Amino acid sequence: MTVHLAQQRQHREPAHWSPVPAASCEPTALHRLLLTAIFGDRHAAIAAWHEWEAQIDIEDLDEGSYWLLPRLYRRLRDWDGQLSSDDRQTYQRTCQRITGLYRHVWSRNQMILREVGEIVEALKAARISVVVLGGAAIVAEAGADMGARRADDSGFWVPAAALSEAVAVLRSLGWETTTHRSPVQLQQQQTFVGLHRGRNFLTLHWWVLPECAALERDDFERGAVSSRDGVPLQLGTVAARGLDRTDRLFVDCIRATRWQPRSPVYFLADAIELVRRRSGSQSETNSDIDWKRLVEYGCIHRLNYSLRASLEEVLACVDRPELHAEIDAAIRTLQGLPASAPERWEARAKARPSPLLGQLPLLWFEYRRLRSHLAAQNAAGFPRFLSRRWGLSSPWQLLAHAGKRGVKRLLSLAARP
Repeated sequence: MTVHLAQQRQHREPAHWSPVPAASCEPTALHRLLLTAIFGDRHAAIAAWHEWEAQIDIEDLDEGSYWLLPRLYRRLRDWDGQLSSDDRQTYQRTCQRITGLYRHVWSRNQMILREVGEIVEALKAARISVVVLGGAAIVAEAGADMGARRADDSGFWVPAAALSEAVAVLRSLGWETTTHRSPVQLQQQQTFVGLHRGRNFLTLHWWVLPECAALERDDFERGAVSSRDGVPLQLGTVAARGLDRTDRLFVDCIRATRWQPRSPVYFLADAIELVRRRSGSQSETNSDIDWKRLVEYGCIHRLNYSLRASLEEVLACVDRPELHAEIDAAIRTLQGLPASAPERWEARAKARPSPLLGQLPLLWFEYRRLRSHLAAQNAAGFPRFLSRRWGLSSPWQLLAHAGKRGVKRLLSLAARP
């Protein structure tokens, strides 16, 4: 579900900022330069930073790159005192433009963590299991830099069976869903819903990923919330937990392959940072990533193709030999596994919007996954699914509604230069 991005942007970004919509989920050449500047070794990072800075107008960035600027500021700050006189001029110019953004993100993240903590505390009091997701789970982890990663995409997971009770708890706190569907309808038609309280937005999930609509029926979901404790988080005075590192890496990799107007490159950055982080000060390998289980998730959920594509991007930004070998081994394993034609079609449909069909192909694949546990799954139910998703009272209105959307899309295409 699309949250009101324009309303969010109004209070979280400078008024002069007009981010450019992404054309595809794939990282652009500029994205790769920015990722190298943030995560590469010092010499490669400085060279990439210079090349990136010479090619961009910081007032005209795509939103995915904009979300990476606080991480770039953190890296630039690490270089302070180690740069040549020529580099320092560029350093000072860049820092002057993004220091305020870093401070803004730090301050706003504090507010978001308080809101998420209030919700977690209320859900725990109601004996509802809850797992924190998104940016809040990243910045609330011990040792995390509060200003380096925006938490505007924060949310949380609750069991599907407890969705009605969770919505009631949220409404008692003043949060409302961005749709008027009942919890029963929500479970049948989608995998998450937006929440708003005033001008603040969060996301409520009952399935961690839309691509894994059967999560509650397999080990991934049970493992994420029961058999594994997950990562401990601190939301102000409230203790919480996020997905364990293997589960989170899988989620970040799959989200990085799904197109959205804000380029998902920041999910790729999350995955790179997670892989590069050592499990302990004495450890030379990232032992808290279970690569075998990660590959198994790709097989179980028919996401080998998407998982491999993200891991290949992660591999390009990892310079430690032991991690390079682990990721390369996982990629080679995925390359040896079959990827069905529907899996490849779904990956391509997610990668970029269709100029003519819009979101229709994505909705078809979402419908197939939502019904994947039903033996009677067939295409005949798709029109009813679309009618409910688009808020139509009957499938008979679908043809007229689809026609109107098609005409608008054609007119939009004709108006392009």
